[in-house]
Amino acid sequence: MNQLHRYFFFMILGLVVLSSCDEELDLTPQQSVSSDVALSTSDGVKATLIGVYGVVRGICALRRRYCDEWRFPGR
Repeated sequence: MNQLHRYFFFMILGLVVLSSCDEELDLTPQQSVSSDVALSTSDGVKATLIGVYGVVRGICALRRRYCDEWRFPGR
């Protein structure tokens, strides 16, 4: 029975490898969006502010310094 499981494992592995893409997928990461495009709408500005607040909160959570002095509107 173990031999049969091993056979199926290698068959499936071979099918996955042989059916994979020939070329790499080339995507532009979201960090590469220009500021003109990102800040052109109110939704873009809100998303940027939410991202900044998230980074600042993460820094506070890691360092635990001066967090009581910071206020986050809407929370």
